[in-house]
Amino acid sequence: MLVTLLLLSALAAADQTAAAKAYAEGRFVEAATLYHALLQSSPGDGALLGGLGKVLVAMHRPAEAMTYLSRAVQMLPDRDLRRAMAEALQELNQFFEAEKLLRDLTRSAPRDGESWRLLGSLLYHNGYYGSALQSLDKALALQPANKTVKIQRAVSLMRLARTQEAEAACLELLADPSTAKNLDVLLSYVQVLYESGRLEAARHQADEALAVGAENAMAHFWKGRILYQLGRMEEALREAGRAVQIAPQLPAPRTLLLKVCQRLGLNEEAGRQVEWLRSLEDQKARRERR
Repeated sequence: MLVTLLLLSALAAADQTAAAKAYAEGRFVEAATLYHALLQSSPGDGALLGGLGKVLVAMHRPAEAMTYLSRAVQMLPDRDLRRAMAEALQELNQFFEAEKLLRDLTRSAPRDGESWRLLGSLLYHNGYYGSALQSLDKALALQPANKTVKIQRAVSLMRLARTQEAEAACLELLADPSTAKNLDVLLSYVQVLYESGRLEAARHQADEALAVGAENAMAHFWKGRILYQLGRMEEALREAGRAVQIAPQLPAPRTLLLKVCQRLGLNEEAGRQVEWLRSLEDQKARRERR
């Protein structure tokens, strides 16, 4: 009997190692299958619950992941599980819960670079660029080779109108073959050039961005905006119209299209954009009154 139990224990340990290895190598379906099988015989094992939760986060199944992670963190004082939980909360659009969890992690371990990275990314993706930059700077000090942090930092600097710093950050990334074709970096550099009045250079850079993301609305928007400033209205009309076609829900391309149409005397199309933008403002006002 003892031999049998030892054998079963050894097999379970081997399966758990295989599940962890599959997760580490990005074979998430295989990892999930193994963890599910292990949990059939050990449903209260915190390590297995946490392992499956992390796999489900990687598979972008955050609601299911929270089921397992919330149980696992009650059993294990594991920072990695809490970080995974924060990622699941972010994907579930539970910003404040994710922020609190990550701030608790960074407060308790100020040299936890991964928690700073996740906090910076959370703030960045929700448009809090000033706060994001503070966290991203701390993450970069602890993870100096992290390319994602560098990209988000460069974009944040541009969004904060810190143009000289943004230019230096973008040029560093554009000189690196692994990030030179990143669309966020390319578009941030377009904006740097535009804001500093280098319109022809900005136009060429916009072409570089479009070569990478031909169906990206903001790439067409920026090229259209540059062409508008250069007085090339027919070309600006084409780019603004394409941006609206790709992303009709965005107000910036529609505002540009309105301006171009007004300059070209296309009153009917301009009127359509005015109506759309007015409707958007009405919707915002109704939401604010609630």
